[in-house]
Order: sequence, then C-alpha cells, then structure tokens
Amino acid sequence: MTLINRHIRLAVITAFALLLASHSFAYSVSPLRTELTPIGKGSTQRITITNTESKPITLALNPERITTDSEGKVSREPAADDIQVFPPQVILAPGKRQMIQIRYTGDANTLSSLYTIHVSQVPILATEGAAQIKVAMDFHVAVLVQPDDGAPQLSVENIIQDETNSGWKVNVVNRGNAAGRFNWGEWSAQTDSGKVNIPHNDLEIGESGYILPGDSRWITLPPSQSQTFSQIHSITFTPNTALASQ
Repeated sequence: MTLINRHIRLAVITAFALLLASHSFAYSVSPLRTELTPIGKGSTQRITITNTESKPITLALNPERITTDSEGKVSREPAADDIQVFPPQVILAPGKRQMIQIRYTGDANTLSSLYTIHVSQVPILATEGAAQIKVAMDFHVAVLVQPDDGAPQLSVENIIQDETNSGWKVNVVNRGNAAGRFNWGEWSAQTDSGKVNIPHNDLEIGESGYILPGDSRWITLPPSQSQTFSQIHSITFTPNTALASQ
C-alpha cells in the first residue's frame, strides 16, 4: 500500500468514526442486564430508554432466545412466546424517557433460559444534502430467566495446550442448577511455576459471558498468560458473591 493510499484510507476511517461518534449517544438503555423468575412477581421487570438526541427517535423492541455452542458462538431466534415486551415500539421526543415492561410467559418449569431484548433504532439520515448515510443504533439487553434458589457450579473438565499458538484451551462445564458468568468469580491455575492468578478479562470465552446449567464451553488462555510457565496441572474457579452481584 502506498503512502498516499494509507493516508486516504486513514482519512476515510477517521471520517466514518467521527460520524458514528456524533450519533453514539442518540439514546440510552438501562439496565443492559436483568434477571427474571419463571413465576411470581419476579417474572416482570422494567428497563428505561432515554432519548438523548435533539430529534425524535423511533425504536423497536424484539425478544430473542439465546443459545451458545461449546465454542462460544451465539445463535438467536425469535422468542415472542416466551418474553412479552410492552410497548414493543416507541417514539421518543428529545429528552424524554420510556419505561418498558419485560415479562416472562414461557415454561414455568424452566431451569435456566437466556434471552435478549433487541432494541433497534429505525435508521435515520446522518447528514443532510447530497451525501446521506443511514445510521442506526442497536442495543441488546440480556435477560436471564431462572428460579432464585439455584446456583452455578463451574467445573474445569479438560485442559489441553493449543499447539498453534502455545496458549491453552480449557473445557468448562456448568454442573450447577443455575446459569453463571465467567466473571462471577476468580480464576487461578496450578502450574509448574506455582499458583498463577488469571484475570477473567484475559480469558477468551466466545460471544457470551453466560454458561447455562449442563452447558459446556471451551475457553482459551492466550499465550501472553503462559509466558511464566510451561505446564498447567489444574485450573480452579472460585465463586465470588460480590462479583456476581455487580
């Protein structure tokens, strides 16, 4: 790539980034993660959407069921029969906010199910005049449905060295009766150099931070974490209630 082409490419990327930045706060959604129970008062929660733009915005809200394979790849499918969203579409004036009710109406005996509320903005014209680019913002609100009395139990079932990059692949199975998250605790490894603490941000867990009961996930410990040792004897996950409540 020539120096001129590099400058042109950089200019295009910068312009596009500035365009997106100018619309990066068109609206806000809070919270971005919530939990429901299959029955009772806990089966209904609310989220708040605020229009921080200077123009009216139109939003659509669609529930989707989330499934994750053993490599951490997420699949989504419509879930209107399990999750009711009211109102399903809103038009917000500048500075206004709207409370959205989320209610679980699916199987009352579910052990644990994961959904997302896909909040999508009807595309708007980012600029006026000849060069008009349609920009839309999407949010995904994670909705975990499970009884209050369950608990996750993340168990490391297998550890293998990744020969392609000298990292490590770790198979984790949730042996509990509730969903867990990989950052709801502390990870440590017993190695040939002693105990090594593993920051959860260093783990490559795939597209979802949740692992449902009975699910298996291969996560990756990158080479940068294994520079001080050559062998891993065991890896332990220690739950931390303070982290789980965040």
